[in-house]
Amino acid sequence: RVMNVATCHKYRACTRIGNLRIPFLSTFVKKKTQIPKKKMHFLQKALKSIVIQTLGVGLFFFGYHKFLVYAMREASINLGAVKFNSHFVPLYAEPRVDLQWWILPAIAVCLGFLVICRRAFVRDAGCALEAYAYEEQRRRFPLLWIAAVCFIAIHISVAQIDGYRERKGGERILALLEPYTRTSLEYYGDVPRVNEKGLRGFLRDYHKPAFFDTLSGHTRTHPPGGVIFLWGVSKIFGYNLVSASLASILFTALTLIPVYRLGRRLYGEEVGRYALALFLITPNFVMFTGTSMDGPFSVFPIFGVYLFYKAIALHPLKTGLPSAAPTEREEHRAEFLYRFFTEKRRNRLRAMRRQLRTWHVYSLLTGVSLALGMFMTYSTVVIGIFLCVLTLLPIARLETAPIGNWRSNFVRHLKVVLVAGAGFVAFYLLLFVLTGFRPLEALWAAIKKDEAGMGTGYESIARYFHISFANLFAFLIGIGIPITTVWIRHLGKTARAWRENGTVDTFVIGYVITLLFFTFSTLFTMEVERIWIFMVPFLVIPVAKHLTERPLADFYWVAGMLVVQLIVSEVLLYTYW
Repeated sequence: RVMNVATCHKYRACTRIGNLRIPFLSTFVKKKTQIPKKKMHFLQKALKSIVIQTLGVGLFFFGYHKFLVYAMREASINLGAVKFNSHFVPLYAEPRVDLQWWILPAIAVCLGFLVICRRAFVRDAGCALEAYAYEEQRRRFPLLWIAAVCFIAIHISVAQIDGYRERKGGERILALLEPYTRTSLEYYGDVPRVNEKGLRGFLRDYHKPAFFDTLSGHTRTHPPGGVIFLWGVSKIFGYNLVSASLASILFTALTLIPVYRLGRRLYGEEVGRYALALFLITPNFVMFTGTSMDGPFSVFPIFGVYLFYKAIALHPLKTGLPSAAPTEREEHRAEFLYRFFTEKRRNRLRAMRRQLRTWHVYSLLTGVSLALGMFMTYSTVVIGIFLCVLTLLPIARLETAPIGNWRSNFVRHLKVVLVAGAGFVAFYLLLFVLTGFRPLEALWAAIKKDEAGMGTGYESIARYFHISFANLFAFLIGIGIPITTVWIRHLGKTARAWRENGTVDTFVIGYVITLLFFTFSTLFTMEVERIWIFMVPFLVIPVAKHLTERPLADFYWVAGMLVVQLIVSEVLLYTYW
């Protein structure tokens, strides 16, 4: 007969040969079965930890790097400016160790930021902290001002890890300023052209081949907004490298406002603070803000997303629910008006505020913000597609909350998008009337210039798929492997919530659809770890939401690993910016 080992409740076991029971083996079998289960429980717990999963994702990306090097070498795959023999593919960066004493200020600033996070940005969700004490903490620490100081300190100290760089002729210049000296490639070199032709003449002739072909390399693949921004800075602070670099950092610091407010509006105050803290140490945003124009390019697209959600929140929706009670901020404002203004003046101010705080105004501001973003970078089209995806999601019965019905939600989104589109078109019509700028001709000229250098992306099936996946993985590596890991975990949690109760986070799902669309669209050919930095809030905010539901230690693990990746990447990789 066959021998069987049967295990009963609480590991009580016995051995049978046919119908014969052998009880003295029960203790032996119990010991043999308990030890593997304890080990298995420990292994499962370890595999579910964010640290181990981050290491696993990092190993996957390293394996993909090796595979891509092999494919590019053996199959002669062309990835545009990224070369397997000189770059750490899929990143547009050269492996180059640059370890100097300049790393010490960066380490000190980042460690100091992690220390003040506990007081200014995050709190332990499990601690017995009363709501009143938390409100007092908020008043004691002006959040956005602290974030702005941290933003400037982190960006400057990290950019200066490379110390000095040598130019042709042996001249040494600070690493923070060196990218602006490449006048044949960067927007900074075309600022004198605006002075020569005047602002109106520069925009009027921008698309004309006789003038367009004389501009710098990056200017010819972008709208004129980057050059106009630096020209405006030169008019105020003078035409010099220091003012250009510092103005870029200070202007990009404005992104702190929409990131915090968007996270707070979507998921609450605590998520907004967590998102702000993670945003300050996101590797690609820190590495490319002070040394390239992609930081200023990200301001208006991020503002456009926040203004869109603000307009959606203000749009009336027939739900049958009572109106919300006034918030504490609204009560303070009413008390201020009562104390310092007469009744007639109070009524006038309230009427003015009601006229300005309508969904029409915020929808128009959304369109204008996206128009300004498109005036600086054509990548703003990603935000436009994202808003269209959000508008179509209610038709698929994908609702964030069971308020209203899918028709009313669809109509609400559609109205906001149409008004925003009207504001977008009105901006360029006004710009054409005032200056003669032709955006479509400028866009076509930039497309032809980019295709001449990078190709179309669909010359072959192999190149198409290699470019698509390399774009996706380069962006996920650049934004931070810890952020990518937690974001994937949050995607799984969102999918489970959709399967169990039928509700879904449209902010997350809408972005996933948009990201996949542009990943396989061939509209971008590499370098997206820098070009796509305006997409950082789409990952940081869901990651912040996920971390607020976990112990505070997980936040510090993620933040610490982000700081390590940020500093190690700056030391080991030369990203040209």
